Amino acid sequence: MHFHLPKPLHGWREFVGEVFIIVLGVLIALGAEQLVERWHWYEQVQSGRTALKADFIGIVANAKERQAEDKCIRARLLLLRNMLDAHADSLPALGHIGSPPERSWYPATWDSLVASDVSTHMPRQEMLFYAGIANQARDTENATKRELDDWSVLFTMVGPARKLAPGESAQLRKALTDAAFQLNGIYLNAPQVVQSILASGLLDRDDLKRADAMVAPHLSGPNYRSICGPVGPPDPSRVDAPYDPAVQANPLAYFKSDVSSMK
Repeated sequence: MHFHLPKPLHGWREFVGEVFIIVLGVLIALGAEQLVERWHWYEQVQSGRTALKADFIGIVANAKERQAEDKCIRARLLLLRNMLDAHADSLPALGHIGSPPERSWYPATWDSLVASDVSTHMPRQEMLFYAGIANQARDTENATKRELDDWSVLFTMVGPARKLAPGESAQLRKALTDAAFQLNGIYLNAPQVVQSILASGLLDRDDLKRADAMVAPHLSGPNYRSICGPVGPPDPSRVDAPYDPAVQANPLAYFKSDVSSMK
């Protein structure tokens, strides 16, 4: 029995040519699809870098603000400690004592880049560098949050002269010690975060100028004056607290200045 293969209508040569054209077309389509996908991720990575740059500029501004206010914060903690030392059972009248700035340090953009897989399309070393910066910034932000808790305790000293409740002096001294400990941690961590950001190469000179422009309003603002200026008499018309809106007037004004400086 003999089997006969069906012959192409126009011959084998033309058939092979048509198959080649089909295969070539498929390969071109697949290549074009990969090219489009690569371009998509390239744009996503570029957008991610731009967003990270904005976060990093804010972190640099935070570090500059902290450096400018460090001596003031230490002097205020020393004043409160000396006050406790001089008054064993009571507190004198004390007005608003100011507080360290409460800013966001963690680059929130990084979490969104990780969640959207954009980070995996970055060069490996770049991705690891940004992840390290995010971890450093998280440690600094956690320290500022704990510091604010300590200052909330210290603000119980504000008000008219009064007797100290049993155990209150020990509680205040613990808050003073922990506030100083967190301050030392921030003092050490903040420059390291900035050093890592600068080493990443993501920021240029113009970006550093933007950071200076962002921090300038804070260094002449009411919160800076309250922590670096003299302590006034107590104000019976309000309850004092860290980062009080009555002292840190209209935070949105600063936010607007930060945004305008980025343009």
